[in-house]
Amino acid sequence: MKKSIILILFMVSAITLGCVESTDPPIPPTEELTETEVSIVEDSEGSENESISPSIVGICKWDWSFDTTDSVILYSTAPQGHTYAVVSIYLKNEGDQKISTNPENWTMIVNGIEYSHSILTYNDEIGPHTVDVLPGGEYETKIVYEISEKITEASLLYSGHSTNNMERIDYFNALAKRSAEPTEDEKLSNLLNELNDAGYEVTSLETYIEVLTDSSGSKERVIIVFNIPEIGYAQNFIEMSLMAFESGSYDAFMVNLNGEGKSNIEQSYWIPKSEIVGYNTGFKNYNEVMVYESPNPGLSSQSTDSMKMWSFLRMID
Repeated sequence: MKKSIILILFMVSAITLGCVESTDPPIPPTEELTETEVSIVEDSEGSENESISPSIVGICKWDWSFDTTDSVILYSTAPQGHTYAVVSIYLKNEGDQKISTNPENWTMIVNGIEYSHSILTYNDEIGPHTVDVLPGGEYETKIVYEISEKITEASLLYSGHSTNNMERIDYFNALAKRSAEPTEDEKLSNLLNELNDAGYEVTSLETYIEVLTDSSGSKERVIIVFNIPEIGYAQNFIEMSLMAFESGSYDAFMVNLNGEGKSNIEQSYWIPKSEIVGYNTGFKNYNEVMVYESPNPGLSSQSTDSMKMWSFLRMID
């Protein structure tokens, strides 16, 4: 009996000692990480671990294109079955971190195969420069890759250190379209040839911008001028204006006597774009198109009197 009582007392004492309140300070709660700061990665054994990655701090706008060739420089013919891909890269850094043009940081993936840059990249004829494009910088460079198969699918991978978000834009396609468009001088030259081929005696064409100012502010309008040797050649003014309307963006059309004709005085007539649009869409017939007279070249000096085209033609001797 004594042994039983001693055992019970020992057990009660042990339980009482295990329930003593801890005097250690409480552990503060762990601060929550935002979604952009937490990424899930897999280790070599396939288990998931949390790791903190730097947040995206800006954007680097970029684009790339490539051309293929069998020879990049003199005496550099690609091996049989191989070809060179000359990659053009455009970078416009609007982020907070630099972007490197080092070819080591750029990998071309062709048909699922990764290719490192060719040593031909460093040739002077390619002209690359390894630079860091700092925030606010803009740069173009080229990298050469030797590809051992026909390219059916390709992409470009940047592996350099940066927290910028790489946002691709349509730079090279837009550049090619702009390069393919004729310049203003080329447009005028082409139009002059078309006018002469149509039998219209126009010695030259020119454009200028006139600034108009009123109570609502100022605005610009582009005027195309048909220079003619004699006033009689203005009989086809509407037809000439229509051809110019279809070839470019002009706000007014002017026929200007060079001062070398039989009247030997400089005189100008002009038609607003709205009149040509009305004629072109059928809202106005030939005799309803309004033609304005200017004593001097320039629309701002036109007289307040307007006249019908039929009376304008009657004045031509």
